[in-house]
Amino acid sequence: MPVQVVWDDDEKRILRQIYSGHVTLQDYYAATDQVAEMASQVSHVVHSVMDRSQIISTPNSALPALLYANKHLPENIELRLIICPSVYTRMITNIGRRIAPRVIHHIHFAATLAEAHQIIRQHMNVVDRLHQQIQG
Repeated sequence: MPVQVVWDDDEKRILRQIYSGHVTLQDYYAATDQVAEMASQVSHVVHSVMDRSQIISTPNSALPALLYANKHLPENIELRLIICPSVYTRMITNIGRRIAPRVIHHIHFAATLAEAHQIIRQHMNVVDRLHQQIQG
């Protein structure tokens, strides 16, 4: 399968989707289902990293995958980072902000896995500080 979904940390706070080769719409659906199943097994917030650095080709239209993810991903999925997004991916993301806002709202782009992890750490630090202010 051109998509592998794995926990990217021991705390099960980051899921990584590793895409490679020729990816079909069905591959995106299967990966979304797997992310949804894994994220549903924990009660805390989960961030998703889509590593697209090894993709050779993608479906002609990503909008169905976007709508599918918007409908099927659980509420505890927060940040979604895309590594090596194509110009097409960036364009579809902008369109998706209108038609699939729940899944697109927290999408960020990164050039590398290290940059994606840095964005997640920064976000988690901000959230932690806000929680401390509320409790303090």
